[in-house]
Amino acid sequence: MSQHDFGVFYDNLLSLVGDHESANRQKLSEAQDQWELYRNKTCEAIDYLYRGGSIQPSAVTRCRIELLRSRMRDLDTIYHTVLHN
Repeated sequence: MSQHDFGVFYDNLLSLVGDHESANRQKLSEAQDQWELYRNKTCEAIDYLYRGGSIQPSAVTRCRIELLRSRMRDLDTIYHTVLHN
């Protein structure tokens, strides 16, 4: 899964929870902003752990991919009735 795939999923979810002015949409956007901070900090820690090693680039990429997949699964579970009804 790529960032593009997640973007499509997330944009569709946003449209399902409400229009541009809805509180539901605003809260989801705020949560996503916080999650992105979490992802960045977590993968920065992995970057620091492997800094200077040959595995560093792939470890950071894997961190970003795994967290993105996890986020999509979490949102799919949490918003199941919105997405699948």
